[in-house]
Amino acid sequence: MKKLNAYILKSFVAPFVATFFLVLFFLIMQFFWLYVDDLIGKGLSFWLIIKLLYYISFSLVPMALPLAILLSSIMTFGNLSENYELAAMKSAGISLYQIMRPLVVLMLIMSVATYYFSNYAVPYANFKSKNLLYNITKQKPSLNLKEGIFNTSIPGYSIRISKKGGENDEFLEDIIIYDHNTGGGNNKAITAKKGEMDLAGGGKYLKLSLYNGWMFEEASGKQNSKQKKRQPFTKTEFSKDVVYIDLSSFNMDNINDENFSNNYAMMNIEQLDVAIDSLKYKFAETTKGYDKKSRIKLKYSQVEIDSAKFNVAKINLAKLSEQSNNNIDSVAYSKTSDNLILSHFSGNNRKTDDIINAGINQARKMSDYLNEIKKTQEYRLENIAKHIMEIHRKYAFSYICIVMFFIGAPLGAIIRKGGLGMPVVVAIIIFILYHVMFMTAEKFGIAGAISPFWARWGPGFILTPFGLILTYKATTDSALFNSELYFAPMYKFLGLIKKKKEKSKKAKEAKEEQTQNNTQQ
Repeated sequence: MKKLNAYILKSFVAPFVATFFLVLFFLIMQFFWLYVDDLIGKGLSFWLIIKLLYYISFSLVPMALPLAILLSSIMTFGNLSENYELAAMKSAGISLYQIMRPLVVLMLIMSVATYYFSNYAVPYANFKSKNLLYNITKQKPSLNLKEGIFNTSIPGYSIRISKKGGENDEFLEDIIIYDHNTGGGNNKAITAKKGEMDLAGGGKYLKLSLYNGWMFEEASGKQNSKQKKRQPFTKTEFSKDVVYIDLSSFNMDNINDENFSNNYAMMNIEQLDVAIDSLKYKFAETTKGYDKKSRIKLKYSQVEIDSAKFNVAKINLAKLSEQSNNNIDSVAYSKTSDNLILSHFSGNNRKTDDIINAGINQARKMSDYLNEIKKTQEYRLENIAKHIMEIHRKYAFSYICIVMFFIGAPLGAIIRKGGLGMPVVVAIIIFILYHVMFMTAEKFGIAGAISPFWARWGPGFILTPFGLILTYKATTDSALFNSELYFAPMYKFLGLIKKKKEKSKKAKEAKEEQTQNNTQQ
């Protein structure tokens, strides 16, 4: 039995390793093509890109692992069934449960390892990869002075050259430089017939040695058209001039800076618990004094009016309903307050209108303020849901690995096909179904339509009955994918209909024959 267990494990591990790295490679390539525009043309070294993909691969492991388990389990038991090895084991009195036992133990160990990997390794990899990707996307494109084209990648400068030469393209001809650093447009321009390009200050500055050229400069400042005609203009000829251009936006010194670390995907369970408590406290503190559904209501608004004859202290406004945003001008005043206040201004419609307009403007301001609070609270609720879902995600990925095995192993035993043909098709269909449910549940969980628990565990719970049914069918040698099993009742039904038609046809012919005989007699 030990040799059999070792053989089963060996049969599973080889396709699992191959499929895992194959799936991981495709996921990494998907990421790479998604951000290829942000990575190309930045002067990045090969090892920096490899470092980024290395961190990204860690964060993609929880997604690649279920598909690899599903595909490899289908391939393993499909090969055993196709080569009649599974039938030989069953004929020797070994049940499918005993055959699957070593792999079940392996799946339990792998699920525990997946949990620890998701809780510790993945947050750190997300932290490093997101910061590295953020810093790379903020980098300027690498400096490349093309012939006959203005280069504007250097902040504050526009540079055009007609021709480059030399071993490292360091010699330039017909150079035009526009300096925009003064903020007044093209107030300064430099032209030169020849030049030489070099780096200075350890690569922090671009040194341009210009020969036989002119410098044109106008006085900067905010001036009208007449003043601009009289402003000083200088034109200087030089045989040699040196221009230093700052290249700090091109250096890679800050490529490893850690700009943010408070994202929920970069936290383990302990850190997520602390963050959730803080978010709940902020949410409860803001909604204090409002109703249970977090609907913010305005009770009173006060408008103070100073007048030489009258001093009106308060205007009692009615409660603002939820439709106050759409029809704010229809705010109704209390009749008692209306009569009390407006009686002081009888015959003075202007002051009456001022009071009403002041109240409406105040109500508008309060309504806008309440809308901002409402949006902030909705964002906080979504953020709390994301943090809770991240905790459940770490456990749910471990569970889905076991579910995928109990779907793939009996399915391979039933379809009796190994290799990369039918198993790949079946595995991709099942995984796409799971991925669609996973993403849909995630959207519903963030929107608050379902609880964060069901948003993460729901897809796994939905697939669990299929795994149990397939395992039962495989142990009972059910011909689940035998077409005759499903079409036989239909064929039988069609055969009965055909026999019934033939019987009615014969009865009709016999009746017609009897009628003809009676007519002849």
